[in-house]
Amino acid sequence: GNTHVFTAYLWMLFGIVYTHEDHSGYELPWSPFRVLPTGATQAYHDYHHSHNVGNFGGIFVIFDSLFGTNDHYFRYIKKWENEHLFNKKAVEDKKKEK
Repeated sequence: GNTHVFTAYLWMLFGIVYTHEDHSGYELPWSPFRVLPTGATQAYHDYHHSHNVGNFGGIFVIFDSLFGTNDHYFRYIKKWENEHLFNKKAVEDKKKEK
């Protein structure tokens, strides 16, 4: 195509930096990619690799929502939160009894 060399290099640099950060396993609070309202969290992306279903969006998670490919993730998170919230309340109740 007619893409300028600088534009091609800039796009490749963006892709490399984003991919490295996305697969680093760290949630970097200062990341420019987390500023985007369409960006995914590290947990969102890790679920894609650990369960091998859904969460294909990466930068554009809106497409996962539109096509329903992140339903498994949100059910998983809800179940996890319910289990841990219950356990947290049980621990707090135990502390109050002492």
